[in-house]
Amino acid sequence: MQLSIVLVVLCIAVTAIVALPHHLPQHTTEKSEVPVRVVRSPGDDKKGHVHAGVHEESGKGVVVDVNGKRTVYESDNGKSRVNVEGSWSKVVDGPQRGKPQHSAGASWDFDF
Repeated sequence: MQLSIVLVVLCIAVTAIVALPHHLPQHTTEKSEVPVRVVRSPGDDKKGHVHAGVHEESGKGVVVDVNGKRTVYESDNGKSRVNVEGSWSKVVDGPQRGKPQHSAGASWDFDF
């Protein structure tokens, strides 16, 4: 039970860190009378995501899982992208309790 609480807290912390804005406004030396508003909508930055969850599966037990995907390169015209993704899951309590399962991969996408 303590392990599942630690994993949930860890997943929430990772999600909070990834949700921080990546691009901050450039500061100028001139004072502007119009305030600059930084848009922090999660839909604006579609370069990556992280999903974490804890759920119970019938006949399996309590499952903790984390998966994510991130675009690491995008061409100037936006037609070519390189993505990396990974996942981790473990049954922490139940009849199929065991070693964690994990996977990782990379992909190249091209729109034409």
